[in-house]
Amino acid sequence: MHATSVCATRRAGTGKLQTDSPAGEGVPQPQGRFVVPTPIRKALGFRPGDSLVVRVDDERLVVEKSDVAERRLRAYFSKFKGRSLADELIAERREEARREVR
Repeated sequence: MHATSVCATRRAGTGKLQTDSPAGEGVPQPQGRFVVPTPIRKALGFRPGDSLVVRVDDERLVVEKSDVAERRLRAYFSKFKGRSLADELIAERREEARREVR
C-alpha cells in the first residue's frame, strides 16, 4: 500500500521549514527495488533514465539527482578553494610533534 501525504521538513542548507514537501510510503521489493511515489518523483523532477545518487545519512535513505548532488558538493568544497587541507594537516602534525618534544 502506498500512502501519500505532506510533511514538514527543514529545507537543506536554509534551515527554513518547508511544509509543502510530499511524503509517501513504500516497501522494498525482493530484488532491492523501491518505488518512489509519483508526487515525490514529480516534486524532484525525476524522469526515467535519470542518474541518481543514493546514500545513507544518519539512518535515512537519501536519493538525489546526480547533477543536484554535484552542485551541492561543488558549493560545499568551493569554500576550501585556494587551501591545501593536506598542508594544513601536515602543519598541525608538525606542531603537535614539536610540542611533544618539549
